[in-house]
Amino acid sequence: MKQFFKLTLILVLFTSGYIQAQTSQVDYTLESSNVSFADQSLTIASTIAIQGSSLRWTQENDGTVNITDFQITGTSGDWDQSSSIGTLTHTITIDGDYFGTFVLEGTTSGLSATLSLDVDGSEQHYTFSINSINYQ
Repeated sequence: MKQFFKLTLILVLFTSGYIQAQTSQVDYTLESSNVSFADQSLTIASTIAIQGSSLRWTQENDGTVNITDFQITGTSGDWDQSSSIGTLTHTITIDGDYFGTFVLEGTTSGLSATLSLDVDGSEQHYTFSINSINYQ
């Protein structure tokens, strides 16, 4: 019986560490020079920074800078920082009014990111061509 208890305790500790490692926060900054929205491809410089429970989207176009801050309410997925391969899905909100997701996908072909927002019952999608990723 003692062996069973020890084995169960070891498995619980091992499994807890594994789950925690899978869902740990990855802080990163993405740089993009192009965003697609409503079937249009727009040349707009964007920086998307994920740090802790915050997502900041900074856009610069013709000298005008716009900053939009989101709160991250949940994160799921697997990500390999050494290869930048995997998928991370962040559930986001703006002041509790608008809800959506930010999905980062990395493959051997490169990186892409999609911001999806539900605004007044209409879902809007912004797809970014990612030039670079930097980890904090």
